[in-house]
Amino acid sequence: MPGGEYAWQKGGIYMTINIEYETDKPLDVDCEKVANDIIPAALDYEKCPYEAEVNLILTDNDAIQEINRDYRQIDRPTDVLSFPMIDFEKESDFSHVEEAVEDYFNPETGELLLGENRYKTLMDCKDDPATSGKNEGEIQVTYQKNHWVKGDLRPEHYFKCDATVDGKTIKYNEKYTQDDEDRQVIEYDVGFNQTIRVNSTADECFQHGIGRTVDDLVQAMQDVLDLETVKTKIEGLQENATGGDADILKKQMEAVEKALTLSKDKCQKLFESSITTFQGYLDDANLCITNCGTRSSKLELIENRMKSQKTTFETLKSENEDIDVTETVINLKSAEMTYEAALMATGKVMQTTLLNFI
Repeated sequence: MPGGEYAWQKGGIYMTINIEYETDKPLDVDCEKVANDIIPAALDYEKCPYEAEVNLILTDNDAIQEINRDYRQIDRPTDVLSFPMIDFEKESDFSHVEEAVEDYFNPETGELLLGENRYKTLMDCKDDPATSGKNEGEIQVTYQKNHWVKGDLRPEHYFKCDATVDGKTIKYNEKYTQDDEDRQVIEYDVGFNQTIRVNSTADECFQHGIGRTVDDLVQAMQDVLDLETVKTKIEGLQENATGGDADILKKQMEAVEKALTLSKDKCQKLFESSITTFQGYLDDANLCITNCGTRSSKLELIENRMKSQKTTFETLKSENEDIDVTETVINLKSAEMTYEAALMATGKVMQTTLLNFI
């Protein structure tokens, strides 16, 4: 049965649900709908504060019994098996996950990985000798294209590719599949043994933590606003409350004021720490802008040099093509006569010996 990848959103929080089928047995339920209803509700119930990625595998009793036997030493099938990527110190405690970003978050999307199988699928080739030297978790597609029309994306600008021109093969962007910092760097030849880089990669300008930082700030502010709304409602109820109701509202007001004070303190500290965090994000973006400006200046210098060389070559071409033929013939004849006269003088000198002076 086919699987799929589904995006889900609630209140500005996104998540990815990957559904895979490992059984040919037909299912009488809409698995995608059930997954998209239950998984987000469970994360909401657990108060997961991050965008998340969940991997769901639908299989049969034989396969799940094998997994139970291999990983849990239980030789029988069960309805559900869960392999969280996070080592929870306490249930529903996500406070420590940002201490190990590389272990718990998908580096491409910034989503929290909640399924071990999905992470394992992405990272398996890291330890596979057959993929040694390649980028782990990377998907590569090879295709051929022979017909081009105006507006087509030129693959040599963006991908590793081979182009055949007049029977000669030209290789472009061979670094793209290398596992180093120079991969996906776009360079153009601008002279003999001279290249210039023309792009900045997204990971140089942006970090996937930006979204989480913004979400944390928004949530902290929303908590303060919600508590202030509750406080206003209680104040309105206190105006007409008497007896036991007044005492209850007073206790509720004290609790709300205490929670509001804590929320404001948390919000202030979060803003203070976020200033430094966002300054780091801004520095990365400014560095990319500076690099672009440097490349632009370098490109202008190269352009000026090329214009100067073009002028020099045009001058040489003009001197050769626009020459006066008549004047050139006269100069040539004059040179020939001078040359012949020199030969005659030399011949006469060579014929003279000592006998001519005796």
